[in-house]
Amino acid sequence: MLGCAKDLVMLLTALASSLVSSAPSGDQIKHLPGLAQQPKFKQYSGFLDGLGTKKLHYWFVESQNDPANDPLVLWLNGGPGCSSLIGLLTENGPFTVQPDGKTLQPNPFSWNTLTNVLYLEAPAGVGYSYSKDKNYTTNDDDTSLNNLVAMIGFFKKFPEYHKNDFYITGESYGGIYVPTLAYRVALNKSMNLKGFAVGNGVTDNKMGFNSFVHLSYYHGMVGPEIWAKALQDCCKDIPIDKCDFQEQKKHSKCHEDVYQIFGALSESGINPYNIYADCAGGVTQMNQLIKKSRPAGWPLLSEMDITTVDSGIPCENDTALITYMNTPDVREALHIPSTLPDWDVCSNLDYTPLYKTMKTFYKKLTVSGEFRVMVYNGDADMMCNYLGDEWFVDSLGLGRVGYRKRWLYTAADGTQQAGGFRQDYKSNVRYLTVLGAGHMVPTDRPRQALEMFVSYIKNN
Repeated sequence: MLGCAKDLVMLLTALASSLVSSAPSGDQIKHLPGLAQQPKFKQYSGFLDGLGTKKLHYWFVESQNDPANDPLVLWLNGGPGCSSLIGLLTENGPFTVQPDGKTLQPNPFSWNTLTNVLYLEAPAGVGYSYSKDKNYTTNDDDTSLNNLVAMIGFFKKFPEYHKNDFYITGESYGGIYVPTLAYRVALNKSMNLKGFAVGNGVTDNKMGFNSFVHLSYYHGMVGPEIWAKALQDCCKDIPIDKCDFQEQKKHSKCHEDVYQIFGALSESGINPYNIYADCAGGVTQMNQLIKKSRPAGWPLLSEMDITTVDSGIPCENDTALITYMNTPDVREALHIPSTLPDWDVCSNLDYTPLYKTMKTFYKKLTVSGEFRVMVYNGDADMMCNYLGDEWFVDSLGLGRVGYRKRWLYTAADGTQQAGGFRQDYKSNVRYLTVLGAGHMVPTDRPRQALEMFVSYIKNN
């Protein structure tokens, strides 16, 4: 499950060598609706071939700086089943959609201020990506392989970027997409891969589960009575730092305690993606629990699911984004065939997660120190929390370099402010937190996110 067969690698490498001469003019976005002024940088939208009948929709924005020489960055949102255009239009892209669902505003903290950024809607069945045979059964390996094929197709369409430094980035279930794709790219060797970065990512199910239990108490969501009972029922005679709540919940008493702890967040009405932000739709939306299975790997959703506002994301109101993406003029500008159904933020896929941890992938990708790796977390997120991801990076056994230290950013008034904390490791790995940010760091802390990104790309 980890690798590509050698013959497939050779085939894909051969495909990558048959490059055309320039960017596809037919995919260029000539006029993007909603902007008061069209951008000076070029942008493209179209489809990249996956395996078989799969067609993956992409939106590519060139760098505002020096596109010929600036790095190329691939961005992948998670789910599984959520569109990467969430990233483009609400997080780190050059425009942000406004509440009216019609207009766009330039984003001064866009990541394309210094890099070329490719947003890929994956796997097929997500956003405007589709499969002609309408088969949307997929898994982690199938997704990473199709993403590799799509990237090879991208460099055939845009051969002028083949020499540029290449980085793979993403968030949430992108914590699975990013390292599994990075591993295939590293084996393929046809791309100039320099590193990968994961924000608030799914990295290890057990660590995510156990850290959620701890943070529920640390954030005051459960009282000392429930916490004390959970320690007694789940961790009796076990030091708290060694207690495995996920394993011990097999026992009835511990299971009841853990279920109560997981229920505390949803019953509180707190936004699970940012505990300091309001919940769109209010407390009543969070109180409607649906007992069903969802293959997301997220700690909270492995126990229960929650009804949402206009999308597949708890406490997020994506009405404006959905409205904009389904406007006929926008579809035409993006070269979307009229035969494709309406766009949505998240889609229901027949998706099978294959991995409970990304440890093996990280170890293979960091053994040489060749690739620059950054794992970052907004510290206000409960879904893919900072504690679990920090445990995960520590568990790689790379060895810390120096002590944990603050990192600074330049505020709007020119003063230096604390942006969060960072810990460097051997083998070119960095773990970093962003103060006050939730699950979607560039949305909550755009200025800090850009400075963090610049530091990563420039290897400061």
